[in-house]
Amino acid sequence: MHVDSREFPELMERVRTSPEDAARELVDKYGDHILRVVRRKLHQKLRSKFDSHDFVQAVWASFFALPPDRVKFERPEDLAAFLMQLARNKVVDAVRQRLQTARYDVTREQPLDGSQAPGGGNLPGREPTASQVAMAREEWERHLREQPAQYRHVFLSLHRGRTAEEIARELNVSLRTVYRVLRHMQPRSES
Repeated sequence: MHVDSREFPELMERVRTSPEDAARELVDKYGDHILRVVRRKLHQKLRSKFDSHDFVQAVWASFFALPPDRVKFERPEDLAAFLMQLARNKVVDAVRQRLQTARYDVTREQPLDGSQAPGGGNLPGREPTASQVAMAREEWERHLREQPAQYRHVFLSLHRGRTAEEIARELNVSLRTVYRVLRHMQPRSES
């Protein structure tokens, strides 16, 4: 806060007589300090419920709603202390309401799926279930048993990470033959 002690009385006089003119200057000089107090005091569980800037605006609204005779501060530090205490009080009130009253208690909130951990619960995962893996493996083995030996070799080599070119060299066949075998593996659409 960079308020010159000599300019401060003039600034306070402008706040008392025409607050609209002095408001921008006050917000520029003290706003960041208020914001820091709010962010320091705001409980972690309430950060998703409140915007810190809303508290800052509430502090300014309360300050400018004061009767002009109450806006008497001798030094810039006095004003800063007053604004910061006002910010603390606003945050503490919100914390009390949201953490200590049964009606608004955020600690009682639970996700809609009934889980305790965010993202947890009975939601299906992206990984296949054990039964899906077992069914896929059985289908793969059944399909392999139905194939000629050369086809099985191509499928198993591909499954082990070999490239089509490596398989063609190993079997001494053309690359087109390997691709034809792979096309044979694809399910046929019934039209």
